[in-house]
Amino acid sequence: MVLFRCLGVRTHKEIQLEKSALKIFRGDFDSPTDTPDAEGAFRRATR
Repeated sequence: MVLFRCLGVRTHKEIQLEKSALKIFRGDFDSPTDTPDAEGAFRRATR
């Protein structure tokens, strides 16, 4: 496993977590009338 980490290989869970974080920062989960700051949205989504 250490060898794969050195090569930059990530698990499925790590990739999905990163994709979700990017979607939060992009605002995909915001309603049209509610546009909170990205940092606050990230904190709420990762609770």
